[in-house]
Amino acid sequence: MLKPQSNMKDRETGTGSYHFVRREACPACHGSRSRQVYECSYTRAPIREYLANFYGGRIDFSYLDGAVFSLKKCEFCGLIYQEEIPGAFLMQKLYDEWIDPETDRRKCGSRHIEYYACIAQEIMKIVAHYGPDSSGLRVLDVGMGWGEWCRMAGAFGCQAFGVELSEARIAHALQNNIDVIDWKDLRKHKFHFINTEQVFEHLACPLESLTALASALEDNGMIKIGVPNGGNMPARLRKENWNAPFGSRDSLNAVAPLEHINCFTANSIARMGALAGLQPFSFPLLHEYSCTFIGPVRTSLKALLRPVYHRFHPISHYLTLRK
Repeated sequence: MLKPQSNMKDRETGTGSYHFVRREACPACHGSRSRQVYECSYTRAPIREYLANFYGGRIDFSYLDGAVFSLKKCEFCGLIYQEEIPGAFLMQKLYDEWIDPETDRRKCGSRHIEYYACIAQEIMKIVAHYGPDSSGLRVLDVGMGWGEWCRMAGAFGCQAFGVELSEARIAHALQNNIDVIDWKDLRKHKFHFINTEQVFEHLACPLESLTALASALEDNGMIKIGVPNGGNMPARLRKENWNAPFGSRDSLNAVAPLEHINCFTANSIARMGALAGLQPFSFPLLHEYSCTFIGPVRTSLKALLRPVYHRFHPISHYLTLRK
């Protein structure tokens, strides 16, 4: 992920015996007051068993010796964050080795049609918001993965760009004629819309990252932040059910060790956005429904309820911010 920046104390040793860095303050608002809500060694139950199962036995626990999975909750914005996170060496090993790119690619290749319908509807909203001529719209997908969002935006006539760290995914994007830009070149571009789907929970320094993205927005440009739902997490942690299925009421996926190092609520996203010079924005409901597909009953019902959920659910995991 992005290189560690402010509010972090580098504890990676030159010998490679310790591969974590400590975040000294809240990474979303830089608040200095926090309280611990969970703690467990990476090499002890139940975290060891969770990691062994989640990564299919590919994880090497010798790299986790001496490290503690510690979750803190910021007293200012409410973000729950992992105090010690993988440093650059361990981050590369995690995303390039322990997470198998080919397995992930096969998973993406078997997505349900509803997934692509949601992307299409989202891009239709963007195009409708800015006007009928989509050829002038410049959009960016941060953490673009295998490029589905960029390809859909291109199909609607947008100029689509992507940012990605995985070499395998970058190569795939280039083969599909997606323009890939480097994070350090972000300031050379201006975009009308920036998509970040399941990205900010992984970032070492989310506030600095959001500030950098905000600087790459056109006036009145927008950033969408989609993250796992972090509502009621302290209560879920007290149950400590690391075997709870993804999507269930007790699921701890939003604080998944090593990967999901930031656990957001709508409030923590909004406060972080304000510090980056952004404010919450909602498309008019009629505008959203005008871009809703009518299809199979189950898909159509979810599409009809989605705008209301995103707008009124108090622990929404989906928020659009405008410059």
